[in-house]
Amino acid sequence: IALAELAQRDLIAIAGIANPDAFFSMLRERGLQLSETVAMPDHYDFEIMPRSFQKGQWLICTEKDAVKLWRTPLAEHCTIVAALLALTLPSAFTAALLEKLSSVQPTQ
Repeated sequence: IALAELAQRDLIAIAGIANPDAFFSMLRERGLQLSETVAMPDHYDFEIMPRSFQKGQWLICTEKDAVKLWRTPLAEHCTIVAALLALTLPSAFTAALLEKLSSVQPTQ
């Protein structure tokens, strides 16, 4: 589902990542209205989630968290969607990294 299609949905964003606020901000910057944000510790085990959600609620999370959430009982009564994240590195960074790597000698 494209993020634009989620703009009119009542969404709860959930994240078990190192910087959840950056994820929540990114979603808002792309026009999503978040009724709530739930920040959990990085690498959180969603099987032991201390709170529940109402039947029919829509949750949006990272791909990393979706893999865990889709396997929980929560997935039986909520719709859980993953925001696909992409990283584009500046070409100058990529060129500098490749140059640095070309001078590295393999160890034996």
